[in-house]
Amino acid sequence: CPAGTSSASGSDDLTDCNCLAGYHGTRDGSECTACLAGEFKSEVGTGDCPFCPANSESSAGSALCYCSAGFTGADGGPCVVCSDCASAVTFIATLAMTLTEFTIAKRNEYVAGVAQALSVSSSSVAVASVTQQFSRRRLLASTILVSTTVTVSKAKATSVALAATYENLNRALASSGISVAEVSATTVAAPTVDTASPSGGNTVGVNRPGGTTTTPAAEGGSSTGLIAGAAGAAGVLALLVGAWVWWRRRVKRDSGIGMA
Repeated sequence: CPAGTSSASGSDDLTDCNCLAGYHGTRDGSECTACLAGEFKSEVGTGDCPFCPANSESSAGSALCYCSAGFTGADGGPCVVCSDCASAVTFIATLAMTLTEFTIAKRNEYVAGVAQALSVSSSSVAVASVTQQFSRRRLLASTILVSTTVTVSKAKATSVALAATYENLNRALASSGISVAEVSATTVAAPTVDTASPSGGNTVGVNRPGGTTTTPAAEGGSSTGLIAGAAGAAGVLALLVGAWVWWRRRVKRDSGIGMA
């Protein structure tokens, strides 16, 4: 069957291939296209993708819309306003690039990729902060820590948090050339005005290539923060060497006085 279509077992004709739910096309047996974000199509077959009902949203290729943060109801609606029914899913993604390389265009590609990986709309994803990180072992190698917040309904929060994995993000971001080195512990908490630093909430897990492990600071392999770079590290090393040389000379001098 063409892309975006499927057929029942035992089908013997191309026209038996119908558009999947979440996909639209003009005729049976031809390629079908995914519905855009904010649209849906619950039926199999040809047809258009209507917009989501009020107070709901969807990711691309959706069969149903889900209630937006701040609203509650079953998938497909209706969605009514509610209080204390939104959750902020927060995680830190380590990207293999410099702060300078993370341009506005790259930031937009990152947000779109995260939305695709987590099956949410791009408007639900926000970059809270971006921090440069340098490795002690390789002074010239650098990465950035991108603190990311996804605001969704409480009913959807757990599935979104579990989907925020190294594998899913890399798969969604592959076409943009953005490489995710690891994903930190994911937290789920009530949304706050200031989401720059993830704190509190329920920890879902820590994900990086090779399985669950500790965060970078705990393993002593890198230091986080806005560091001057290799020149700063070299300056610290020079100070330590100078102090050692001074101490050795002082010891020799004191030994000579004692002998006299």
